Amino acid sequence: MSVAAVTLALRRAQARDYEAVLALVDAAFGVAPKASLRQTFPTALGRSNLSGLFVGEHEGQLVCAGAALVRDWVTSAGVLRTACLGCFATAPAHRGRGHSSRLQEWMLQQMKDDGADWAVLFTDRPWIYRGRGFAPAGHERLGWLEPAVWPALPAGAHLRQAEAADAAAILHLYAEHPYRAARSEGDLAVHLDPAVSRVLVLEEAGTVAAYVAIGKGVDFPATVHEYGGSPSHVHALWGWAVRAEGARAVLLPQGTERYLTGPAAGMPGRPQSAAQARVLRPQRVRGGLDRLQWAAWGFDSA
Repeated sequence: MSVAAVTLALRRAQARDYEAVLALVDAAFGVAPKASLRQTFPTALGRSNLSGLFVGEHEGQLVCAGAALVRDWVTSAGVLRTACLGCFATAPAHRGRGHSSRLQEWMLQQMKDDGADWAVLFTDRPWIYRGRGFAPAGHERLGWLEPAVWPALPAGAHLRQAEAADAAAILHLYAEHPYRAARSEGDLAVHLDPAVSRVLVLEEAGTVAAYVAIGKGVDFPATVHEYGGSPSHVHALWGWAVRAEGARAVLLPQGTERYLTGPAAGMPGRPQSAAQARVLRPQRVRGGLDRLQWAAWGFDSA
């Protein structure tokens, strides 16, 4: 066993570690401090999630870090306690020694001890995690918006930038989706910051009738990644996103079949796995990952 493996101390981050953890994560992902990943992932990397930040320490120095945001999630297997993992980072001088793998395994045990039923992560390199017990979970598509002819916005409707005060109304629309995460108003409000995402609400008679979110960091360029409301309202917002915002694609998680009607019927697109996942409590994830239906929306990347 290597010396590094013996001396790596794994623990939850403390308040005094917070800025150092952000700096380590930003440096690992090549992000400048003024454009911190905290803006893209304001819930997972926010101070309010300090108990979900984990570090590996060697000789008093933080050498690796990761984040976990734990929420209840409505799925086809019922409500599952779900740990969303991400923002794994290792200092350059300490890479190639298995530190991140050890930290992830330790985090998963902590999540299980805390009551999580399963863990999910979003990655463009899934092969890295196959040997760590992760497998594809859920199905989704990126639908191509441009070939369709979308309806105009309803007469008399008012379209405006969402504000933090709209969080409750947007959550009400989000809750109409059959598969979803249990979000708090506070968590959603931070995502409504224009620095995080372009979110528009459609008002009718002073009431928020629909919403659409377009683009989020580097995760969803020119992509409608969240929406809610009736299909007719949402289709109008998709059309507006194409014409005014240059959107080219829309995220279609499981449970969005009601939106694939009218001008969206037969929408072409690219199928893909929703995430990589690892079951922590098999008795809770009935039928296994192959049969599980769930939806990971844009803001669920945390």
